[in-house]
Amino acid sequence: MTLDYPAAARARIWQFGASHRKLAQTGGPIVFDSADGCYLMDSTGRRYIDALSGVWVVNAGHGHPDIVKAMSAQANRLGYALSEEGFANTAAVDLARRLCDLVDGFYDRAYFTTGGSESVEIALRMARLYHAARGRPGKRTVISREGSYHGATLFTLGLSSYDIFSQAIGPLPDGLSKTVHPTCADCPLSLRYPECGVLCAHELADTIERLGPDTVAAFIAEPVSTSAGVAVPPPDYWPIIRDICTRYDVLLVADEVVTGIGRCGDVLATRRFGIEADIVALAKALTSGYAPLGAVLTHRDITAGMPANAMLIPGFTFTGHPVACAAASANLDVLCRTEVYDGVHRKSARLEKALRNRLAGRPHVGGIRVFGLLAAIDIAPMPAVRRRRVPGAAELSQLMSGWLLESGLYTRVVEGCVQLGPPLLAPDELMDTIAEHIGAAFDRLAEHLEGSG
Repeated sequence: MTLDYPAAARARIWQFGASHRKLAQTGGPIVFDSADGCYLMDSTGRRYIDALSGVWVVNAGHGHPDIVKAMSAQANRLGYALSEEGFANTAAVDLARRLCDLVDGFYDRAYFTTGGSESVEIALRMARLYHAARGRPGKRTVISREGSYHGATLFTLGLSSYDIFSQAIGPLPDGLSKTVHPTCADCPLSLRYPECGVLCAHELADTIERLGPDTVAAFIAEPVSTSAGVAVPPPDYWPIIRDICTRYDVLLVADEVVTGIGRCGDVLATRRFGIEADIVALAKALTSGYAPLGAVLTHRDITAGMPANAMLIPGFTFTGHPVACAAASANLDVLCRTEVYDGVHRKSARLEKALRNRLAGRPHVGGIRVFGLLAAIDIAPMPAVRRRRVPGAAELSQLMSGWLLESGLYTRVVEGCVQLGPPLLAPDELMDTIAEHIGAAFDRLAEHLEGSG
């Protein structure tokens, strides 16, 4: 008898982001069983285009032989060894050197974690320790942006803008504050670029002044925020932010968990904006998802400013895991090459053109934003009609998500926004196929809403 994997998953695995009742009603969850290149297969044999790289993770695509081979060889050589408290392993050392070389030596030391939440948490602990070690222990507050997401620990949830989660598990840690997000498509300050003078960036200085410069340790932000719907900031936003952080001795922490390792056409997305952060948080595509691994990179100026006798924060059992580090080194060899970056820019342009052509003039299509191989398409909100129930963003998202999966396209639709992020090594023509799936789903949405009017 064949096992009913969705039923077994409901019975034995806690699911984040979906209630047990909803899963039971829909026969979910979808249980993936195998994958190859840009495709996923579930336990029933259905095949899907992976248009989100898992969740902006599998940049190298599924089943890349070089990564698989490197992991197998490392597992045979050294499967695990403690990599702190005076110990390390050769795979972790090799990866740290490789990462520092890739960023041209601007960042010269790494700490390894097992994921993005840990990377962000360690980066911000390190920022506080840096100030304390330099005789400024009062600099502890961390500023983030409204509309961002930085992780699932208590600390990182507090930095994020998901009240439904934070209220459920609170209270959250203190010493956290927020400033506005550079969302030009829906400006929180009701202004228009460039007449606005990039006020969203200058708001950071106002926030620091309000809190007191002697109390602020760090400002953290994603170079391009996927949680805010691929919100691409104005070109002068990041240079202004960099200047403000330097002026107030506030460390700039770049959350590159999604945007790093080639996703935006360079090893770090901050490089595309012409700035250097003080600390960088990486994860997700660092191994292309073949093993859990994250990293925190410190700028050489921060490394030099940390006293040699400093006792750093407690780490993790699996820091610098040798098999994960071997996977990452092989993954960097695959992805961090000029021809791959060039391919990202080429496919980005093709995806944007295909989306705009396919969706032109279609009802219910809002903004379209593409940066590297990150893309978002807004589902335009329905206008209010007297005596007629108007579906909200959550319902529209659920409908679109179901139709896309039914058509064989795996991606994410949340809060009225279709999110895309195909593998970096995907064939160019797959961009057209993805756009066709998205277009067909919007066509179906129009028919559904017209039929229910």
